[in-house]
Amino acid sequence: MKLENSKEKQEEKNNELIKHKIIVFSLYAISLVISYKILYWASIEKNSTLVLLISTGAIIATFGSALSSIGGIWERDLLERVLENTDILFTDILKQERWRRWPFLSRTRVSKQLDGSKIVANLSNATVPINVGTHHIKVDVPTVLDDFFDLPLRKNAYTLYRYRAAASTTLLKGKDEQASVVTATGLNPTDELMAYENLYSSWAAILKFRLFRYISHLGSSLTVFGTVLTIFYCIKIYA
Repeated sequence: MKLENSKEKQEEKNNELIKHKIIVFSLYAISLVISYKILYWASIEKNSTLVLLISTGAIIATFGSALSSIGGIWERDLLERVLENTDILFTDILKQERWRRWPFLSRTRVSKQLDGSKIVANLSNATVPINVGTHHIKVDVPTVLDDFFDLPLRKNAYTLYRYRAAASTTLLKGKDEQASVVTATGLNPTDELMAYENLYSSWAAILKFRLFRYISHLGSSLTVFGTVLTIFYCIKIYA
C-alpha cells in the first residue's frame, strides 16, 4: 500500500468520486420530480380519491422496488466476479502475495500541522504494467468495493478496451521480439496476456456494476419518494 503526496493523482481520484456522488444526487432529484408530478396529477384529478392516490403511490414504490432488486442481483454477481479475478491475478498469474486496500483508509487524507501547513496523503492501488506494442500502460488493480467508485473508471476501462487488440498482437509475436517484454514487466508474454484479459474482465464488470448500482439508487429513491409523497398528499387533502 503506497501513500503519496501527488496532487495530480489526488485530484484525479477525487474527481472520480465527486462524479459518482453527482450522478447519485441527480438520480434522487429525478426520482423526486417524477414522483411529485405523478402524485400531484393524481391529487388534482377530477375524480381523485384516496384509493387512487394510494394506488398510484403503490405503483411507483413497487416499480422502484423492482428496479432496486434487479440492480442488487446483478451487483452481487459482478462484485463476486471482480474479487475472484483479483484473487486469480495475484495467486495464479503474478504469483505473489495478494495486495488489498484497507477500506477504512480514505483515498485521500489532509492533515493540518501545528504550523498551519497541510500534508496531503494519497493512497494508491497496486498497478500492473502491460506492453501494448508502442508503449506500456499501467492499470489499477481493484481489490475492494470502494475502488469501484474512486479509481478512474474511464482511464482504466477505456484504455484496456482501446489497446486490447494491440496487446494481444504484441504478446503473441515471436519469442525474440518478446524478450524485451519480459524484461520490462517481469512476466512472460503468456502471463502478461492473461493479466491483461483478467484486468479487462474486472474493469468491464466494474463498469456494469456501477450501471446497476445507479439503477438500484434510482429504484430505491422512487420507492422512498413514492411512499413519502403519497402519505403527504393523503394527509394534505383528506385529513
